[in-house]
Amino acid sequence: MPAYDVFGRLVPEHKGPIFECSDLCKCSKTCVNRQLQNGRQVTLELLRAQSPYQWTVRTLRDLKKGTFVTEIVGEVLDLHEAAHRLASYGPKHAVTNLLELRYSDGRPRYALDKTLYGNIANFIQHSCEPNLEMRLVYSEMHEEAAPRLALFSVCDIPAHSLLTVDFRPDPAHYDDNEIKRLKKSGLDFVLCNCSANRCRRVLWVDSKK
Repeated sequence: MPAYDVFGRLVPEHKGPIFECSDLCKCSKTCVNRQLQNGRQVTLELLRAQSPYQWTVRTLRDLKKGTFVTEIVGEVLDLHEAAHRLASYGPKHAVTNLLELRYSDGRPRYALDKTLYGNIANFIQHSCEPNLEMRLVYSEMHEEAAPRLALFSVCDIPAHSLLTVDFRPDPAHYDDNEIKRLKKSGLDFVLCNCSANRCRRVLWVDSKK
């Protein structure tokens, strides 16, 4: 199934990684299957935010569901270096700044660290009820090519709306009693402060201990 429709928007039924046309294809650079490669076409604005965030990002035009918004960029790390940085940063920082890039079968392959390098996507905030989603995109077909991380709208977004993404998609929801048990367990975990109506309360739990 093609990832994009004739308007270049993500097809709702398409799940998993996106494979765009590459240099091996004979299509033109304006091919509809080159959304990420053709760069951001959406006008975004960086603006000061209310507590607890310093900056947020909003769109300056209406976005249809499935629109490619921007790419998340940063340092591409092997898993060994990613583990070292996780230990160095601590989970509270790493949970939204150190992102996994997986093989198409779901196995971890690389990590993307947007701490020191990035773009306007660095300022898009987390929400448990986001209007954007992260998707892995392959645009190079050689074996060692790392997938890229793209953001697409999951609904129609009116102009001047703040953009949000769920950096740690997880169906689990934690109530007060479960959070108390986490605190007593000694496990590392990161609380969520997104204030969404369906906030999960906990962004990440260290399951390796």
